[in-house]
Amino acid sequence: MMPGFDWETMIFYSALAAKAVDPDAIDKVIRNYVRDTQPQTDLDSYEEIDFIPFDPMIKRTEATMKSKKDGTIIRVTKGAPQVICEMSKDPASIREQVDQGMVDFASKGLRPVGTAVYKDGAWHFMGMMSLFDPPRDDSQIVIERALKLGSSVKMITGDHLLIAKETCRRLGMGDAIMGTETLQLPEDRLLGMIEDVDGFAEVMPEDKFNIVANFQKLGHITGMTGDGVNDAPALRKANVGFAVEGATAAAQGAADCILLSEGLSVIITAIIRSRKIFQRLQNYLIYRVFMSVYLLCFFFIAIAWADFDFPPLLIILMCLILDLSTMSLAYDKVVPSALPNRWNLTKIIGVAIVMGVVATLGSLLFLSFMRNNTFGMGVWQRGMNVDCPYPQLKQLNGAVLSDTSTIPFGDQLSPVTISGGEKDDNGCYSNTFNFAVVGEQQMIHFPMAGSFAATRSGPNTHKCCVAGDQGCDSTYRSIHDLPQACAGQKWRDRKSVV
Repeated sequence: MMPGFDWETMIFYSALAAKAVDPDAIDKVIRNYVRDTQPQTDLDSYEEIDFIPFDPMIKRTEATMKSKKDGTIIRVTKGAPQVICEMSKDPASIREQVDQGMVDFASKGLRPVGTAVYKDGAWHFMGMMSLFDPPRDDSQIVIERALKLGSSVKMITGDHLLIAKETCRRLGMGDAIMGTETLQLPEDRLLGMIEDVDGFAEVMPEDKFNIVANFQKLGHITGMTGDGVNDAPALRKANVGFAVEGATAAAQGAADCILLSEGLSVIITAIIRSRKIFQRLQNYLIYRVFMSVYLLCFFFIAIAWADFDFPPLLIILMCLILDLSTMSLAYDKVVPSALPNRWNLTKIIGVAIVMGVVATLGSLLFLSFMRNNTFGMGVWQRGMNVDCPYPQLKQLNGAVLSDTSTIPFGDQLSPVTISGGEKDDNGCYSNTFNFAVVGEQQMIHFPMAGSFAATRSGPNTHKCCVAGDQGCDSTYRSIHDLPQACAGQKWRDRKSVV
């Protein structure tokens, strides 16, 4: 306290200089303290004539009040002690005492607030009060967990440098704090320094904005927390801005996320969940590239080499199954990474291509085993059980067929036997038709009902027939025993006629 003033008067004047409607945390605690400790005084007995709210540039508030009892005009101000000192009468005589008081308060982590009253044409420094503005209860735990997750935590505050150091010490962050003078360095030097410091003190709102921008220039994804009007520009600039519980409307409007509960632990939850989402997106990209490489390579080679023929229904079914498997990636169980993630498209594409090539080689090997009946795997390409398939033959080469149809082949009638499917249980009787065939062999194929052989009667010359077929004297017991030269999805190479 300065000579000529007492504590009760100073704190009462400080309450007059506090905002009555929608007060901030400092104004609210001062007014409540006066109401609790000085019940004889009445703040409502003073009428507000003019009020200058807190401005980060001038770092003080100012109020002009008029007593409703006697009409006395009182002009008071409160704010940063060094600012109040410099605007007071004869600042040189009190500067040392004010500075020492600030150091004493700041070393204990207390925020000093100075108060002055306007009398006789000059401001008179009344004294200083201390406010305890501790970090949020879970701040230290949140910082420790964030550091373990590979995130870098910096403190940005407008408080005195000593207060910032004490706060960082309590939170276990270190005490490498930069002042405002360091922020005026050339950009190249500043960018080389800001990653190694623990925080910034005595900053202005534009300084907070610039600090966030500088971290982004270094390629960092930057998050920012704040609760006041002076935090709004930085919250807007950050990649993710968090308005903490109790933040002003301006801070909430500038932020991306508004915390509705006390504390900051929800930020850690957001970090973990975002990394899980990143892993799922990465898995999705790998899967899509892998399937594209696999399907393109496998089906191209299979069609060119094994003469595959894919019915439309099979293609639709395959696309549906692939889409269902893609949807399941959204619920994939993933482990969040221990360090921040960055996109690495070279790695994603490389992994997907290797997986696609390996899958293609494996599928081609499996297909080769089936087509050559290796290890008896040829049985897997058999058709499904069918009922008398040949009544499905309604028309061939423009001629309507029936059980008694005959079609000329050259100058003679050529009987062709239509037999059942590959799994025919002999319940279908045989009919003989005369087909006008193109080439040496006609193979009739129903995609969803197995394959059906149309074998023209006559001597066998190519040995690509099955024992028991009319005119066939080969030793092959089933179409699965035929050599690769006779194989094909449409069996166009199976020749048993001349």
